[in-house]
Amino acid sequence: MILSVKCSASPLPRTIGNLDFDVGVANFIQNPINYEIHTGGIQPPEVHIYCPGLDVDNDALNVASRSHQYDPAGVMFDYADVSHDETIDKLEFRRFTNPTVGFKPANISHNLTINNSNINITFNLTTIIQTTTLPTILVSFLNASFYSSFNFTTSSLDINNSLPVCNFSISNNNTSIYQVTINQTLYSYDIIEENHGKDLYPGGHYIPKECRTEQRLAVIICYRNREQHLKMFLNHIHPFLQKQKLDYTIFVVNQYGNDPFNRAALFNVGYLEAMKLYPYDCFIFHDVDLLPEDLRNIYKCGDQPRHMSVAMDKFKYAIPYSEFFGGVTAFHSSDILGTNGHPTVYWGWGGEDDDIYFRVVKKLKKSITRYPIEIARYKMIRTHGHTAAESNSHRLTILYSKYDYNLDGINTTNYTLHNIVFYKLFTLINVTLPEESFEHIRTRLHIKNKK
Repeated sequence: MILSVKCSASPLPRTIGNLDFDVGVANFIQNPINYEIHTGGIQPPEVHIYCPGLDVDNDALNVASRSHQYDPAGVMFDYADVSHDETIDKLEFRRFTNPTVGFKPANISHNLTINNSNINITFNLTTIIQTTTLPTILVSFLNASFYSSFNFTTSSLDINNSLPVCNFSISNNNTSIYQVTINQTLYSYDIIEENHGKDLYPGGHYIPKECRTEQRLAVIICYRNREQHLKMFLNHIHPFLQKQKLDYTIFVVNQYGNDPFNRAALFNVGYLEAMKLYPYDCFIFHDVDLLPEDLRNIYKCGDQPRHMSVAMDKFKYAIPYSEFFGGVTAFHSSDILGTNGHPTVYWGWGGEDDDIYFRVVKKLKKSITRYPIEIARYKMIRTHGHTAAESNSHRLTILYSKYDYNLDGINTTNYTLHNIVFYKLFTLINVTLPEESFEHIRTRLHIKNKK
């Protein structure tokens, strides 16, 4: 897997991979000088390098001067590289007039190239990501711990190779030991952290210490205004996955704004952003209100996409129809590329689950797999009320139009990235999805008008 990311307009607020991250978190530090003092002894020098911009002073051609910039803690400042050493120290910060908490007002272009030799598919993807000035963190989670900076952790190669392969046995004849009690008590984040966060790395990342894993799992949650359900999910899923001895990270992709909800597009965003942080090879796309009930339902990826949530209590633990592919699904990263990801054209409720099923069968040319119905069981959270998204009146027209899947998916995912916040229990990705009209979709996908 080859992953390359380029910054074309402005320095990124964080570095990629196993380097240090300065996270754009509002209200962390109000004074940029104090911010640099705070992080100067922790972060390597390259974190504090600011690229010369287009607004270089006319009277000092060799001085990189930026006005009204936002440092990684979200504080606005002016600065000039007077010493020409490509770093900014406290003496080089300029005047501070009414420091404003917010985020970087820069347009950043990420050119994401992924080559996968296993299936001989190469996608050259360009995603335009815009960050905007906002007064506060877009979504705040009371009593949830988050981090100003950290190393995104990977296991030491030498130590990792000396460990045995992680194995969670499911061969015990007493199947009752695998049954998981569903607890719908609503705990605060600090209590969940106390109970299940002891061995978590920042961002909801867990790595077993006693063995080495064969996969790196990203659990992608699409999200909007479901905090009660999120708390129950986090309280349930962390001990569940830790018992299975998995290297996993929980990603919560929040759709900000009032545009219709687009579940499938948020899954694409989660995939794209997660791959910039860590070499994940297994992705499980998960509804926030579904809780697995059996530990034999292993959260791993195989050679074929897997439908995880086969038997939901909502449907009396029976699959509603044979092509049903909703709730929780697992994809190896190569299969995500092979399907061109999820569709982005279903605004509102319905259609996207069946669309991705058709992509697997028709484009990827694979069948889906399922665990037995007595294992792949899920409880749906129905408490703390939730109003379903308005149904998409065009979903069937799109679904049965037989459009070319190369025209829509990962390669057409359009979103505005506001910020990424690394909480103790999860990584939050805040985005806005600009709604696309059905007429534009019809034209772009070459869908014929009904006679």
